[in-house]
Amino acid sequence: MHGGSVVWQNTPAAVLGSVFAQVNLLGVIGSVGMVTLVAGAIALYLGLATTKRRSLLLLGSMVIVSGLLMWLRLLTLGQGLAILATALAILSGYALERMYLYTYKMRASALAVASVIIFVALFILTSIPPTLSVSSQGPSSAELSVALWAKEGIASDAVVFVPPLQGDMVAALAHKQVVIDDDFVLIPRVEERYGDVVSLYKAVFATNAIEIMQKYGATHVLVSPQSAQISGVDSPRFLHGSDCFKLVKSEVNDDGSLVQLFERTCSIRGGSSG
Repeated sequence: MHGGSVVWQNTPAAVLGSVFAQVNLLGVIGSVGMVTLVAGAIALYLGLATTKRRSLLLLGSMVIVSGLLMWLRLLTLGQGLAILATALAILSGYALERMYLYTYKMRASALAVASVIIFVALFILTSIPPTLSVSSQGPSSAELSVALWAKEGIASDAVVFVPPLQGDMVAALAHKQVVIDDDFVLIPRVEERYGDVVSLYKAVFATNAIEIMQKYGATHVLVSPQSAQISGVDSPRFLHGSDCFKLVKSEVNDDGSLVQLFERTCSIRGGSSG
């Protein structure tokens, strides 16, 4: 059904590009930690070039494979960095051991202890803060409120246009059919469908938006920060002053952004549906 794209879970090219465009060296260093990255790299070099211990070779293979899979877009950034950081953290322990033994053999036991303390302190300062700064990707209270209201507030056979990341939430809480969600496997013509979602939120005229919605039999459209993220439009222009879209529910997030649910009240003769 999907051909070779099933390897990438049928994910649209635009989604893959937007996710992996964020990958850069500074981002990896910030996520893994400078000390962990440097010490892990040193341990990896020692393991491959000198000692050739099996345990180090195994951890080294985890680093190489996770990096390769992220580059091939077979692992998400979060999954890849989690594996990479874990392997490098264990490898950095071996680097710390070698550093301690080297300074101890130089008959500088005090320096050996001090080096361990400094290493641990730097590890904490560079590794712990990034984990605390990770933001939650879960739905906001406003999004949950709108989805729960829609369970009883709109017709049971309603079809909702939503950003992919909110598709599962609306389907689960509102018990309504959605045009797309972020589980792209088994979604037919996913590139076309995802493109129509973006085109809808970018539409300037109500007629264009109605044509896209009728193509999928959609009766409602959800506007949220997620829709702005994928389209670059905070408030779709086709909703401004149009009598064909009725605001049925609106909630405000803590940051002042709006989550709004609109109902389509107009149709275009001859428009496709399905």
